[in-house]
Formats: sequence, C-alpha cells, structure tokens
Amino acid sequence: MSDLPPDLLSAYDGQPDEAARAARLWDTLGDSPAAGGLLDGVPSTDEALADLERRIARSGSGAASRRAADRDAVPRPGRIVRWASVASVLAACLMVSAWWLQRPVVAEAAPGERVSVALPDGSRVELSGGSEIAYRSGFRAWFFRPDAARRVELRGEAFFAVETAPRPFVVETFSASVTVLGTRFGVRAFADDPGPATRVMLEEGSVRVATRDGAAPVVLRPGEATAVAAGAAPAAPAAVALNQALAWRSGGFAVEDEPLAVVLREIERRYGVEVQAAEGVPLDRPLTFYVGERSVEALLSDIALAAGLRVERLQGGYRFLRDTTQAR
Repeated sequence: MSDLPPDLLSAYDGQPDEAARAARLWDTLGDSPAAGGLLDGVPSTDEALADLERRIARSGSGAASRRAADRDAVPRPGRIVRWASVASVLAACLMVSAWWLQRPVVAEAAPGERVSVALPDGSRVELSGGSEIAYRSGFRAWFFRPDAARRVELRGEAFFAVETAPRPFVVETFSASVTVLGTRFGVRAFADDPGPATRVMLEEGSVRVATRDGAAPVVLRPGEATAVAAGAAPAAPAAVALNQALAWRSGGFAVEDEPLAVVLREIERRYGVEVQAAEGVPLDRPLTFYVGERSVEALLSDIALAAGLRVERLQGGYRFLRDTTQAR
C-alpha cells in the first residue's frame, strides 16, 4: 500500500487488523454515513453499500474531469503525482468494497421476538424468536455485479414472501437448499433440536427442496411440506395444516408428537423466558396440541393440564413440577 497518498496511507498505520484498517480508510475517504453496522465505523447495511458506490462514482467523475482539463496540456510532474493519487484512491475504494462484500448482512430475532426484514430485492422475511438470516450486501458477488442467485442462509425459523425475479432465490440451512423464483413459504431449521431436520412448508407458488449439494430434489405444491435431515434425502411431499405449521406467525403455538423437553425449548425461543423441569417430570412424554394466540402463562397452564403437571412462577422464569394432588 506504499503507493497510496499520505492521507490514505496514514489510515493503515498502527491499525491492528483488516477490519480496523477498512474502518479508518472509510472515514478518510469522506463523510461517514450515520448507519451503524456489524463493525464499528464500517456500516454493513445495503444503504451504506449504495453510499460507497456513490463515493467511487464521484472519484471516477473527478478523474474524468481532470482528464478532460489536462488533455492538451504538457505533462508536468505535479499532474503525474495527482493522477497517481487519483488512481490510488480508486484502488483503495475498490479494496474496501471487495472486503465489504465478504461480510454478510445479518438480521436476527432474539428469543421472545418476531422480526420482519426487508431484503435488497423487495422480498420480506419474518423471523421467529431465536432465529437469524445472513446474506451478501445487495445480493452481489462483486461490486456493481449481482450474484447468480439471491442467496440467504437461515438458522432457525422464518417465513419468506419472495418477489418474482429472473434470478432464483435460494434459502440454505444446515441440511437443505430451497430454491424458488417467487412464492410464500416457511422454513424451520434449528440444528440443535433433537433429531434435527429442515422442514419446509409451502403456502403459495412452488419450491424445490434438495440436500445442501442440490441432490435428490423434491417439488412442493401449496399446502405440502417436506423434511430434510442432515445427510438424508428430502422426505416425500405430504399435506400439512398450514395454520398449525405456521401458527407462530399469528402468536399461536402448535406441536405434534414432540417430547416435553422439545416443547419447553420451543417456549423459551418463542417467549424469551426460562422454563425448567423439576426432578421426576417426564421430559420424554410426547405432546400434541394446537392453540391460538396465548400469553406465556396461559400456554404453560395448557401444557401443565395436558401433561398432568403443575407450573410455578420463578424469578425470571417458570418451572414444571409433578402434580402430587392427582389421584394415582
């Protein structure tokens, strides 16, 4: 980087790593945008990426103006130095953009939250509690060049409303790849669930569900679902009750033949509370039920009734206990 002008070269002096150097260089190149980002000083939003594009365009326009003014002039050392500085500024801008595009934009919903996210193409994602998505800024493979696909990585549970576009929209999870052009569908992919699998349920349009490497694809029609366990092919499409499979979107809660331990973990994600089980509570007992919108207290009471347990309030959470008042 010794060919940079002194003001840009100084941005690199004494910086501990590439992220810190890029942050300093960002500030040196001009007015810092107000948007915050994943790293202090270097925004990660698509709006900030567009701002950086404008900076590079301004640098290019400035260079063009100087070229027109100097076209018929006799070259002088000062002009040579100035042109070297302009070229260095452009190179530095491109270097920052290349580094930037390797950093994903991340959106997340903390436990107990539901978050709606607008994607660069106008598509929208609704995240359930304890979930996150990551994607490249602007869905771009390189500065000013779009990626071949609009690619999103999901960890958790989400509902996608995808805008129709020539480029396919791809959702990748720990075990599956879901490809669409424009549709509405839900995906659940918690890798830390017992017997983890990616579950896809389709509301509108069509989707192709395959393994991570694109093998063994199946195509879903509206009202169908499939599941993809790690290292396995997708299950055959089957009819699904969407109002239950997507109950979280309206505040409802549904489980089908799930052990109590899994149900308690799901409550923690959905409501952002800690739920314990006292000694003797049968965590392997399977439960199946569906309820509409409920407060966490009402939901826990429903579960206690269904499982023959009782629930007590703790500081910062709840605990299930065996109901010793029931006749044996």
